[in-house]
Amino acid sequence: GPATVLLILLYLAPIFVDAFYSFTNAQLGSQGSFVGLDNYRSLVADPAWWSSVLHTLEFVIIIVGVGIVVALLLALLLSGTLVGRGVYRLMVYLPQSISHASGAIIWVWLFDYQHGPIDEMLRGLGLNGPAWLTDPQLALPSVALMILWQSTGFFMVILLAAIENVPRYLIEAAKLDGAGAVRVLWNIILPSIRPTLLFVVLTWTIGALQIFTQPFLATGGGPVDATYTMVYKIYIDVFQGLLLGPAAAEALFLLAVSIIVGVLALRFLRTDETEEA
Repeated sequence: GPATVLLILLYLAPIFVDAFYSFTNAQLGSQGSFVGLDNYRSLVADPAWWSSVLHTLEFVIIIVGVGIVVALLLALLLSGTLVGRGVYRLMVYLPQSISHASGAIIWVWLFDYQHGPIDEMLRGLGLNGPAWLTDPQLALPSVALMILWQSTGFFMVILLAAIENVPRYLIEAAKLDGAGAVRVLWNIILPSIRPTLLFVVLTWTIGALQIFTQPFLATGGGPVDATYTMVYKIYIDVFQGLLLGPAAAEALFLLAVSIIVGVLALRFLRTDETEEA
């Protein structure tokens, strides 16, 4: 009972309130009036919004695509008999314990073109370091690196737990049949951890769709809107433009995308369970 009340108040009620405001021309601090689908029509015709959608998708592709490979490789490495693996696990997971704001500030300092240690090291090697956060071509990958550094450890731990639950006798039997490390990974480990892998991809994708803190602190959405994400656009419309109605429509669009991703993931998961049955 109490948990259901909290769920309604903290999750479901804000969604209905957001949906209501998306059909109004309300500004922050005022109710506004009903405008029907005008906010959604404006959203479809807004190039700034579609630019933010594109940049968000680029973040998702880089973070989830690269991150899942790195997290899986780290989990495989640290699930073995590596000496000091407990220390390495802690080192990989440690960035997760830092707040997103603190992590972003650390990387802003690391990427500083004039005084940052990365460019200082490159200059020491006789190389001219790039402007990581002020070059439109490098800003998005640089911010994605910040996020990967901070989030990979968490998902590595989840994959590590799944890998260590794979029955050892299956792996040993495969090795006795002459299977190498790659075939064991492809035919034994990956099929066994597929539900966990799907959960990691789903969770990471939804998180990447909501990126805000790192672009806000590191680049301010720039340069030239190169790191301008959907959540950043919503923030600008609400707290600078005071456009509560249009921002509510944008938030509902983001929610719809997240729900679609979740439904597709659950559908794949049920398909896997049916095939196994």
